[in-house]
Amino acid sequence: MPNVMPFQVFFPLVGALLDVSFAASLIWALLQLHYHPDGGFSLTGPALVFYLLFVLIDVLAAALAFALEPEENWRLLPLLIAQRIIYRQLMSYVAIRAVLSAATGQQRGWGKLERKASVVAAGD
Repeated sequence: MPNVMPFQVFFPLVGALLDVSFAASLIWALLQLHYHPDGGFSLTGPALVFYLLFVLIDVLAAALAFALEPEENWRLLPLLIAQRIIYRQLMSYVAIRAVLSAATGQQRGWGKLERKASVVAAGD
């Protein structure tokens, strides 16, 4: 149980903060580039370069894993980039919602699906 707090609570929350700070730094760089075109600002600043380097290392590690698995479908490899962007944001949202619910004492469930028996079979 001791690994739940850092790995399932703390790291996802810190990851969400890092994503927000990365987006803010890109917006700041775009604003500086727009309002001060001769000011020495560029989109190839450290935040973007390090993020792209991180994604490149991630894709290379996944390519190595694909190479070690002989029957792997290589068409899945480009989806890693989309997964890095979309799935991470979704998991950050879920982690923040869960921590806020736990902090306020609310119980969260899966939700209840009402069965209405209103589906008609295709052959009928």
